[in-house]
Amino acid sequence: MGTYDTVVREKIRKEKVTLATNATGTMATTVPIQGEIVKLFYDRNSSILTTVDIDVTDNDTGEVIWTADNVTSDTKTLYPLVNMSGTGGDVLSGEYGRVHSHTVKIAVAEGGDSKTGYLTIFYR
Repeated sequence: MGTYDTVVREKIRKEKVTLATNATGTMATTVPIQGEIVKLFYDRNSSILTTVDIDVTDNDTGEVIWTADNVTSDTKTLYPLVNMSGTGGDVLSGEYGRVHSHTVKIAVAEGGDSKTGYLTIFYR
């Protein structure tokens, strides 16, 4: 019999966040996830305007996970990565790593008066 490595895979969890805008077309919320963000899935739910601005950041560090202005897609799937840095703090060109976060902040602008969409965060 041959030998092989056993791969232990962590279960992917998901947190579906309702993006409910107010009368000014904005909303902001924080979501505790504690883990590595694997994927984001945006669904405007045929409600939020097609020129919405979305910012998803690490609430503790301010690190940008996803930012986009005038999103026109009905749905959008993203696999966020961050720039890697060297020991001196300089950004390494072409080097990327996974996003880890404890609390994610989501902000929406230009979404329209009292509209509802969703952002699902997949993490492990």
